[in-house]
Amino acid sequence: MSKASNSGDDTQKNSSRIVEIFSQKLHALCEKNGMTKYRLFQLTGVTQTNLAHYMVGKSAPSLATLEKISRAFGLTPAQFLSESGTDIEQSPEQREVASLWAELNLEDRNIVLRVIQGLKLAETSRTEE
Repeated sequence: MSKASNSGDDTQKNSSRIVEIFSQKLHALCEKNGMTKYRLFQLTGVTQTNLAHYMVGKSAPSLATLEKISRAFGLTPAQFLSESGTDIEQSPEQREVASLWAELNLEDRNIVLRVIQGLKLAETSRTEE
């Protein structure tokens, strides 16, 4: 077998592994957070059909979709895809914020983000004085 063939096989294996990890994480996080496909659709705009495909490992999301789904759970894409197990270690405060975040609509999420960014900016200004 040529190196090009091996490279293609490796790429396919890596792609399959990503689909598998994503599917497992999506199932685990939905179950852990009591999130239905319909609620996830409401929070992300990702169709329930696509969500079903991701859950059964039929396909992997684009990076933009991964970011939307990760945010719905209060995670970064890196946290979402971490292979450290299905449970993501979070403090009680992080779990509470993620739970509350999941209940917000997009407009309210943007407001919360602006408030947090404002607090961070104010903190930075205070430490520079």
